[in-house]
Amino acid sequence: MRLDYVFDMTGSRSTVGLLLHLHRLLFGRTAAVGGVFKVHDNLVVDRAPDGSMTERFRPVPASDTEFCVNELVHRFY
Repeated sequence: MRLDYVFDMTGSRSTVGLLLHLHRLLFGRTAAVGGVFKVHDNLVVDRAPDGSMTERFRPVPASDTEFCVNELVHRFY
């Protein structure tokens, strides 16, 4: 995906559909699936050389992600 695609949308209103479309484009050349909301909860962790993990961030649960993204887009405008 070229950044021109994103810059050409300057002034366009963001929508959840547009965000999912961009996500699909970004993941288009990977083995991961893009353009859909996550179905599993995840954590952002640091892994130490000894194998221990430290939680750095707990993202929104998968069950709340679609609602939160809709809310984010709605509140942006």
